[in-house]
Amino acid sequence: MPLNITLFLNILSLELSLCATVPTQVVLKNEYIYLKDEFQFSPETIDYTTTQKRYVSHKRNDFNDLRLENTYDYYINNLVKSGTTSILRSTQSDSEATWIYRFLKNEKVMMSELISKSCTISETIVSGRHLLVVGDSSIFNMNKHRNKITDIENRGVIQDGKTKGIYSHVNMTLCPRTYLSDILYWNQSPIKSTRNSRTTLLENKYSYNWHLGVSNSKTALKTASRLTYVFDREADSFELFYHIQEVEKENFVIRQSRNRLVNKGERKLKVLDLLKETGKNLGHYQLEIDAKNRSDWRDRTNPKNRIKRTANMGIRIIRDVELSPTRSSKEGLQPIKLHLLEVKEIDNQKGNEEIIQWRLWANHPINNLEEALGIVAYYLSRWNIEELFRTVKKKGFNQEATQLETTQAIMKQSIMTLLAAYKIM
Repeated sequence: MPLNITLFLNILSLELSLCATVPTQVVLKNEYIYLKDEFQFSPETIDYTTTQKRYVSHKRNDFNDLRLENTYDYYINNLVKSGTTSILRSTQSDSEATWIYRFLKNEKVMMSELISKSCTISETIVSGRHLLVVGDSSIFNMNKHRNKITDIENRGVIQDGKTKGIYSHVNMTLCPRTYLSDILYWNQSPIKSTRNSRTTLLENKYSYNWHLGVSNSKTALKTASRLTYVFDREADSFELFYHIQEVEKENFVIRQSRNRLVNKGERKLKVLDLLKETGKNLGHYQLEIDAKNRSDWRDRTNPKNRIKRTANMGIRIIRDVELSPTRSSKEGLQPIKLHLLEVKEIDNQKGNEEIIQWRLWANHPINNLEEALGIVAYYLSRWNIEELFRTVKKKGFNQEATQLETTQAIMKQSIMTLLAAYKIM
């Protein structure tokens, strides 16, 4: 009698749930199985370190093997010195290259432990400090080398839904030096979800990577006196605001993206309409803008070069804007109050230049121009994460040009490349 595939998958899911805490996005032999109606967001993260320990010894070294620990240290130092992901070019001999290849393929070298080791920060360094945590996501495009990667058909896709690739979300901590406080990796299913996003649990959405990054960084930096998370537009989410402010009890500066309905006093109106009608001018300052050759990503044939100039920036603030939970938010969430800071170029003398403008959500006290400029400085520090990804990719190590043949080995190498890139920075 032919086996009913639906029944088989149901039995498999039940057995896995009874044996261990494994999401429905089942990981078997480092290959993802996508179940169309039950797909869940299940990233490689430090969070699973304790549940994925398959190798245990009484006398423990990293990876439960002193030789692997020494190889890790050796390869990190070589990456920093060589500035390339080419293993042959970053080692002194064929035997050393073979040593590194075996390390990246070794099952004892688990993703979760690599992330944990790479994101470990001494408590004495961060103790009692106010730290900035800047975060963002990036894509590693694997399509150019798809013929060399043996498991490419089992990998996820990137934004266009076709190109093979993996996603990474990284949090950097800025204190006297730069450190990594969290790294996530995940596959995006090639199967387009048919579920209603409003009824899907937050934990099952790809956007949950922001929440995991916040919580994991808070754990890594638990001895700090205060954290300020600094994110760009993709993080404009009520659920994330609530999580940072009400759950983690920390501060944030996040760039506004959504023109959502908000409450101001007894009135309910859109964010952009609110900015047109009200706001207190705190003052202005001058910002030096460097020249830059660039092109609009929407129209590559129409270059838009930026001329060096001094911009006169005005700052306005709208205090105590009330945001309410969205229809897709978890039950029990209450409205929260935030400040909305608008930083906008005024008296632009160059008619063909795009006006510089930022709108920032923040929960810091902002009572004067000096405190407002502090918030702007926090947001500008976000550029560090862009420089990190630039260093890892084409402007530095060129991680996407790696010659490794399996996705797990590529992800392991990219974690170590991120670590080497931040050391260089």
